[in-house]
Amino acid sequence: MLRFPLMAFSWLLLSGLLLSSCEHTDCGCVAPPGFSDSQLLHTWRLDEISQAGKVLSSGTAIKDQYTLTFKTKGSYTQTILASGNELSGTWQLTSNGHALELTDHKGDIQAYAIEGSWPHGGSIPEQISLYRENKDKLVETLVFSLVP
Repeated sequence: MLRFPLMAFSWLLLSGLLLSSCEHTDCGCVAPPGFSDSQLLHTWRLDEISQAGKVLSSGTAIKDQYTLTFKTKGSYTQTILASGNELSGTWQLTSNGHALELTDHKGDIQAYAIEGSWPHGGSIPEQISLYRENKDKLVETLVFSLVP
């Protein structure tokens, strides 16, 4: 039941992100490429949580800070850093690589718009940002850093 509103929100957010890269409709600019599965097949550490553009928590101050390890065949492991507890789920890229859908260990689906940061070039982003509307109807952003 929540899947449609979350997917609709993700699409609207994604459309806004893509369109904001062009000032005019006739600029000839091209939307950034979406993510490929291979770009996500790494371990990512949650480093920042913000809501409506305001940072709520960052680094080790994040309660229950965790990593996500994306694996082949659409599975992932979430590891809580403080306890080492692991949870498993599934993932898939949608919307031509501009959205990420996570299904957690309980079967709940979380849909996010996704974008990356490549400050030093390369084929793997150094950070990924996941965006979604939270229960308060505010845009929540989760910023993850690539774990070497």
